[in-house]
Amino acid sequence: MTRLASRSYLSFLRARSVGTSLAVIAAVSAVSLLAGENLIDLSVGSGAGVPYATLAPAMSGSLIAASARSGLFGQEQLACRNLWVPRAALLLGMVLWAAAWAAIAQPTLPNSPGDIAAVRNVVGFTGLGLIASRIIGGRLAWIAPISMAIAALTLASSSGQSRGAALVWPLTADGNTTAALVALTLFAVGAGVVIAQGTRERETDAGE
Repeated sequence: MTRLASRSYLSFLRARSVGTSLAVIAAVSAVSLLAGENLIDLSVGSGAGVPYATLAPAMSGSLIAASARSGLFGQEQLACRNLWVPRAALLLGMVLWAAAWAAIAQPTLPNSPGDIAAVRNVVGFTGLGLIASRIIGGRLAWIAPISMAIAALTLASSSGQSRGAALVWPLTADGNTTAALVALTLFAVGAGVVIAQGTRERETDAGE
């Protein structure tokens, strides 16, 4: 790799605040581990609940999706270099980082769906965030994963934790095929469009 190429890739990473995002992802997992003994009640008085750490993969997915947005959007749009390779490498690296932290934290928590489910949730929430970054822009991409996590908790509460339903896939345990298919589909669609086309940014964002 030439010095010019190295500088280009370094600028690519800096434009997305990758270092900060990786540190925050690790911090989110650490905090969720400390707070994981506290449960979110799914039904008042029922004793049913999920650990706060269930929301950690959604937060990690939001951070990964946000990192897909470049602070040098305008310049990159004019660049001759095809960016799909660094975009793909960045997404893969960040997902692996977040998945590793989730797999470490989740199994130690009460009522945890399991380490495989934690990894699956990171993948699914990241895909959802990436889809949102292409539709509504990278600045607001975090809304979709967080909203999905809250909606899943709400639906599970109102339906008596119908864990086989596709709409509550983040709460399903290891080995749930439907949940795995939902997560993989979300990631495939989201990663595909963002790797190929980047995030959707407004003209005011592009000029920053």
